[in-house]
Amino acid sequence: MDVQTTVDLPAVPMPRPYGAAPSPEFLALHEHPVVRVRKRAGHPMWLVTRIEDAKRLLTDPSVVVTPPGGARQSRYGLSPLVTQSLFALDGPGHAKLRRLVTPAFSVRRLARLRPRIERMVDDLIDRMLAEGPPADLRASLSSVLPVWVICDLLGVPRADGPQLSRWTDSALMSSDEGDGDRAWRDWRALSDHLGVLLAAKRAEPGEDLLSDLVAALDADPELTEQQVIALAATMMVAGHETTAVVIEYATVGLLHHPGEFARLAADPALVPAAVEEILRLYPPTAGDVGTVRFTTADLEVAGVLIPAGSTLMFSFRALSYANEGDQDLGRLDIRRTDTPHLVFSHGPHHCVGAALARLELTAVFERVPARLPGLRLAVPAGHLRPRLHVVSGGLEEVPLTWDTTA
Repeated sequence: MDVQTTVDLPAVPMPRPYGAAPSPEFLALHEHPVVRVRKRAGHPMWLVTRIEDAKRLLTDPSVVVTPPGGARQSRYGLSPLVTQSLFALDGPGHAKLRRLVTPAFSVRRLARLRPRIERMVDDLIDRMLAEGPPADLRASLSSVLPVWVICDLLGVPRADGPQLSRWTDSALMSSDEGDGDRAWRDWRALSDHLGVLLAAKRAEPGEDLLSDLVAALDADPELTEQQVIALAATMMVAGHETTAVVIEYATVGLLHHPGEFARLAADPALVPAAVEEILRLYPPTAGDVGTVRFTTADLEVAGVLIPAGSTLMFSFRALSYANEGDQDLGRLDIRRTDTPHLVFSHGPHHCVGAALARLELTAVFERVPARLPGLRLAVPAGHLRPRLHVVSGGLEEVPLTWDTTA
């Protein structure tokens, strides 16, 4: 492996069939605990595939989110979401900003949100049923629900949702595949709009994240308005697109395995396990990749020396050493009980909104199979068009149909 030239290395991201299913080539890399790979543009990386190793490294202070020279200079080709947010910070600075948003995801607030999320899903399904088939899942549900939810969490008027959604979609563009200049323009537009809303919350606070951030800004002279606005923008972007993409991928995946979809329709008790399997198999990315970090010291992983200054990638589908012989990891099984994954990362950067994402996915996959048991794709899966220009991935549209009764 040491004598390989960069061009000989497996290239990531690896395309996923019809945008959702895992790449067989990527799954094959999991035969080894650590694998030398490269980004398609040529930048070499180390792919870590075991969850035990990943968790150890993701809590190691010598493994950081910002590469030498700063995130803007990263050769990984990242969007404004990654370079202008919590994802670009390490140490005390990251911990301080993270503490500001943690109350928004408290058990009490999520308990208050749960029935509202369930009503939102029911309302969107009611609308689909009233309009009749065919329907586009993205336009009808997957890209709508997370915007409504994050607007409620932030305290943003739902009427602002469509414009905010367009900005967040743009802000997630990869500088490799999309219009990087537009991504930065729309990130600034999103930030400017949230700045206006923050000023309004100062005059009329509520029980929401923007009001929390205004109070924190007024109480801490070291906290800047720019930091607070970037934090709110990060929550808007991260809380919207990633959940939307998982809903799309998982719906397509379940319809590709009709027996699993029928089981969910018949037994809602399977939903919690199904959500974890969905997260493992259908993570929100344009191709099969993982969480990226950078090393500031020499490290050893499974007997392999990884030098300081290296780029690490942690597979979202990380195995445990106990299940590394599993030859069936590419198959959807909603009754699977051992579903390790790193979709929400681990350690200091564990996704603060993980519980909210699970709440939304649970509401969707309790209701959609139960209320639309005859749901199916209106086009062959191979005709679905992946959104390759967006870091989070997803599909341009997901045409659905179902049987109607007189």
